[in-house]
Amino acid sequence: MEQRTRQLQFELVFRPSQTSIFNPLAIITKFLIFLLVESQQSSLQRTWYNTLTMNLEQDTYWQETINLFTGTFSYFRNNGEPQPVKVHAKTHRSIEQYYDIETEIVPIKNTKGERIYFHIEPYVEEPNIILTIGIPPNGYADTPAIGKVQDTRVEGFKHTQIGKCQAWYYPADTTVVIWECFLDRFFHSHTSPMEDPNMRQLWQNIEKYFARKFPRADRIVTPFDDPLFQTEAYQTFLKSLGYELVAQAAYGKLI
Repeated sequence: MEQRTRQLQFELVFRPSQTSIFNPLAIITKFLIFLLVESQQSSLQRTWYNTLTMNLEQDTYWQETINLFTGTFSYFRNNGEPQPVKVHAKTHRSIEQYYDIETEIVPIKNTKGERIYFHIEPYVEEPNIILTIGIPPNGYADTPAIGKVQDTRVEGFKHTQIGKCQAWYYPADTTVVIWECFLDRFFHSHTSPMEDPNMRQLWQNIEKYFARKFPRADRIVTPFDDPLFQTEAYQTFLKSLGYELVAQAAYGKLI
């Protein structure tokens, strides 16, 4: 009797530029082993349901998409060479009440009131590859193969996060506080931010975003240090962007 082959579909981020170092068969094998270990169908359904729920929650969390800049990263390659890619960002904002402003990095005149929190996630779009894998009920007895790729197709794009930014805006003080703004370590072109043109473009475009969003804002402040970088190198980077020391632990500049 002919055995029916079970079909599974899953998503794979495929970077054609990295074929020399990217082994899709290894990833497929690990994924299929995981699925075979999950012997109960209900477990698989529960996993897919949780993933779907998480994606839906993420979709409602992000409120705006913006264009930031075009940068060249060693991570994104074509035929072994870094290629320019467009960097976008998803933004989320919410209104918060504050009562104890002594914890802020710079003096705030109004000791209580409302502030606006921002979570900004820079990302690059990449092709979203869907693979259909055929798996016999008992595997392949005569070979070490686990399954066969039956179909490959592209369905839209996936967002690859490359960094993070968190900030607050104090309307009563017309002050923007950038708590952190950085590129993830896989997307650093240099150990020093001064030598990284993408880091500079990220900061400059985040500043422009807040200037457009809040025309009344007249200053931006930020911590004097970032644990991702050496303190002296980071402060040199801030100074090159026009920031200067404005408090014991903060740099700032007028917009």
